[in-house]
Amino acid sequence: MKSKLFAAAVLAGLISASAIAQTQTPQINQTQAQQAARIKQGVASGQLTAREEARVRAQQRNVKAIKKTAKADGSVTNAERAQIKKAQRKSSATIYRQKHDGQKR
Repeated sequence: MKSKLFAAAVLAGLISASAIAQTQTPQINQTQAQQAARIKQGVASGQLTAREEARVRAQQRNVKAIKKTAKADGSVTNAERAQIKKAQRKSSATIYRQKHDGQKR
C-alpha cells in the first residue's frame, strides 16, 4: 500500500515538474535582462534620447506581453518561443541602431 502511494506521489511530482519545465524560459529571460542593461547603459551614457528610450522600452513591454500570452496556457510551444525570439531580435536591432545613430541626449 505504501509503495503504491509513494509511486503515485512520485508520478504526480514528475508530471507537475514537466509542466513547470514547459513554461520555463531561462534563455529568453537572460536575453531580456541583457537588453534591459543595454538600454540602461545607453540612457546613462546619453546614447539614447528620451524618445528613443521610450521606443525601445515599448518594444521590451511587447516582448513581455508575448511571453506572458505564451505562458498563459501552461506551456510554451516551439512556435511561441520562435515568436518571442523574433521579437527580441527586432528589439535588439532597434537598441543597437538607436544607440549608434549619433544622436545624444
